[in-house]
Amino acid sequence: MSIRHICVVTETYLPEVNGVANSLQHLFTHLNSDLYQVSIVRPAPRVDMDVPDNEVWVKGISIPQYPDLQLGLPSKTALRSHWKATPPDLVYVATEGLLGASAVSLAREYNLPMISAFHTNFHRYSGYYGLGVMRRMIMAWMRRFHNRTHVTLVPSRSMVSELTDERMERVEWLPHGVDCRRFNPVHRSATLR
Repeated sequence: MSIRHICVVTETYLPEVNGVANSLQHLFTHLNSDLYQVSIVRPAPRVDMDVPDNEVWVKGISIPQYPDLQLGLPSKTALRSHWKATPPDLVYVATEGLLGASAVSLAREYNLPMISAFHTNFHRYSGYYGLGVMRRMIMAWMRRFHNRTHVTLVPSRSMVSELTDERMERVEWLPHGVDCRRFNPVHRSATLR
């Protein structure tokens, strides 16, 4: 059996510390490297480091309230070049920004299998940032974005129900789970209580 290439497109990844980056890292840790090769297309991080062999860095712009994060810009040229050199068997779009949208568009053009992940409730958070009037528009973007992929993965059953109620299609539950070796009662410490 040949190794399958999964191309992950994301606005955020290590060394950034957030839920999306952590979820992706845990997912990759549990993929069998004898069966799967993962490449990552993401905005260049705002730290001094060399580009890892399995990453393609694209242009991004800083997010005003999160200067350490980069919002990826549309990058069809970089994606086309990467996919020509290393054709993916599956495209996994982890974030719904402009970079993710360009990946969805190009994957559809190339007729590639594609899944998306719904990690962040941007529609709900809009109210906390004074953008509550944009909630419906944000949800419309998210719905259109995810409905253009073959399946959307979410971390909870309640999220499946919520997004289905919002007219998202093909929403599936992928539990994140807990590392039972790391978080185990044998490691209990009275000192930490």
